Amino acid sequence: MSRLVIETKKYKSIPFCEYFLEEGCNKTLVFIQHGFQSNKEYGSDFLALTLARKGHRVIALDAYKHGERIEEPYITQSDALRYSEIFHVVDQTSSDIVELYKEKYSKEYSAFDMIGVSMGGFIAYSVALKTDKVNKLVPTITTPMFSKLARTRHNVPDVNEYLDEISPHLDFVDTIDVHSKKENLKYQELFIVSGERDPIIPVEDSKVFFDQLNDPRARIQVFDEVHEVNREMQKAIFDFITNEKAAL
Repeated sequence: MSRLVIETKKYKSIPFCEYFLEEGCNKTLVFIQHGFQSNKEYGSDFLALTLARKGHRVIALDAYKHGERIEEPYITQSDALRYSEIFHVVDQTSSDIVELYKEKYSKEYSAFDMIGVSMGGFIAYSVALKTDKVNKLVPTITTPMFSKLARTRHNVPDVNEYLDEISPHLDFVDTIDVHSKKENLKYQELFIVSGERDPIIPVEDSKVFFDQLNDPRARIQVFDEVHEVNREMQKAIFDFITNEKAAL
């Protein structure tokens, strides 16, 4: 059996982990993006390890201002400030993924799969607006409706403080809103994974978006879950990426 290798690397200012078999086919390249206030090791480790053991090369990077490159407002500032900055994190990290793929992996892999969880799902959607190299796109417990979420977020201790902080950023959020640019999304297949009881990201937004796409290459699956990715969801994602049925 080939040994699983996990290497921590850095390209320019982008820290990332690479998972692969020492002697394996490395079937496809898969980027997995963690969520809000997580990091490359914690936010994607189970799926990364599982996919790598099946022969896929997996890349997990620290989002902008997260993990090894953490900086304010994600150190000492309020939740309102942290949430108001989130779409700048999304925009920069999605550009980082596109650059990292182009400079490090495009010669070996003609395309890549993109999985993103929560904030990582925002990033996954954004990547598919910035490159035509996405094969399978898997936004998980997330939404493409950036502008709507920015204006209606309620899962903060002080909603009024948040609304004050987000206000100067709304024009920028509108420029990267995926919902309004859905015709420009580029992927070969899309699998939207949502939680029916998610109190943070309303599942109805993903259902509406899916219906509006009206794309035979897209599908959606809603699980009886809150804002978490459970084992059943992980299995569905794994099956979609690998075209196999897994017993996780």
